[in-house]
Amino acid sequence: RQDYMTESEFNELTVAVFARIEQMAGECGVAIRRTLSSSALKLEFADGQRIIISHDVRTHKIWLAARSGGIEYGYDNGRWLSPQDGSEIFAKLAELLNQLIKGSLLNSQPGKLVAIKHAVTSPSFSDEQMRSGPVKKIVLIGLLAGLGYFAFQHYSRSGVNESINIANDEASLSGSKCDAVLPGNGTTHIFPASNIRQDSPGNTDVTVQNDHSHPLMATFTAPKTIIPYLSVLVYAGQTAQIGLPAGQYDLLFSVGNSWCNSLTGFADGSLIKLSTTLSVLPLQPVQMIAQSSGAGAADFQMLIKSSAPAAEPPAFQFVGNGVMEIRQHSDGHYHISGAINGAPVTYMIDTGASLTSLSPETARRAGILDCKPSIFNTANGTITGCIAPVALLTIGSYQMQNVNVAVMPNMEVNLLGMNVLSHFSMTQANGVMRLSSH
Repeated sequence: RQDYMTESEFNELTVAVFARIEQMAGECGVAIRRTLSSSALKLEFADGQRIIISHDVRTHKIWLAARSGGIEYGYDNGRWLSPQDGSEIFAKLAELLNQLIKGSLLNSQPGKLVAIKHAVTSPSFSDEQMRSGPVKKIVLIGLLAGLGYFAFQHYSRSGVNESINIANDEASLSGSKCDAVLPGNGTTHIFPASNIRQDSPGNTDVTVQNDHSHPLMATFTAPKTIIPYLSVLVYAGQTAQIGLPAGQYDLLFSVGNSWCNSLTGFADGSLIKLSTTLSVLPLQPVQMIAQSSGAGAADFQMLIKSSAPAAEPPAFQFVGNGVMEIRQHSDGHYHISGAINGAPVTYMIDTGASLTSLSPETARRAGILDCKPSIFNTANGTITGCIAPVALLTIGSYQMQNVNVAVMPNMEVNLLGMNVLSHFSMTQANGVMRLSSH
């Protein structure tokens, strides 16, 4: 199994994998241009489509990438299997070859395998960059090759000349061509594979907050692949906001100080892959917070928070008819029976109270739980209570839905306030109060 594999053993296995893939491509009998480097094998077809196979000597994984997506394979008891879909690498490659050859008349023309070799120097990694941490680190060269390939594939297909200028050679895939100036905080780059529009009204707001000691570039990719959708640069101590369509995304982070470009990120830092997939839901803003966990660029952790927007409260409804007559109590007040959410309640009518107010015991019996703290100014001074919505408030033959009430501490009497009484016509004479609808 790959967990107990040495680097030399992994290299021997990948040489065998590349040799077998070359054999499979040669046996197809069609024109396929093969480019072999120290880190990747590229198969290019007559219509411009490509299959790239790259390996990761640190994680002992092999990546198989095509226009339809990228798949990771690990060695397991003599077979290279994908944890994503369970496929075996050679069976998957045969399927892709068949699809590309049968899907295009250009690709089906007889021909032979044309081989080109390139020598590519892989980037070096320090022990500090490769030690385990709160996020998953992966080898830079394999991912840069995949990112470069997909960017080139989509840019060349769309015919758009971008400032990144992805060239059709292995040097550009390794990210050697860099920009001279670090772009401004919040600079985004949208890859054509995504079709993302930042001005789309259906996007969900995603805020990236960088509390880390180094600037970082966050790249949002297709789930379980390295196909880039969008990247955003965030300075240390700064935030940036982007809009993403609802969906699933994997996350890559480039962290460092020496900027290269929006494709590869920082030339002197680490390329880090988050081990979990980000779920972006409609109208539920996401906050991503990068925090330092050490002195190095690779020493950081990512916190992700998602929150649903506050729901609009249901509309108030008032139904009922008739006249209610209430006789004055011996205490000089008027009391009326009713209910809160079906729980019996006796109210004292109080035209001086703006909100109907309940005792904590009444609120408990009525099942009121969602109560937001609030401060009230009363005749006895300032009191801290809370305000809660009530689904159903009943008075005699009248019903009110979605009414706000106050729950007050140390209160024994329930007060019927003006937020309810204002919906009635009130008259009072000879110790009798009459309530009727307007």
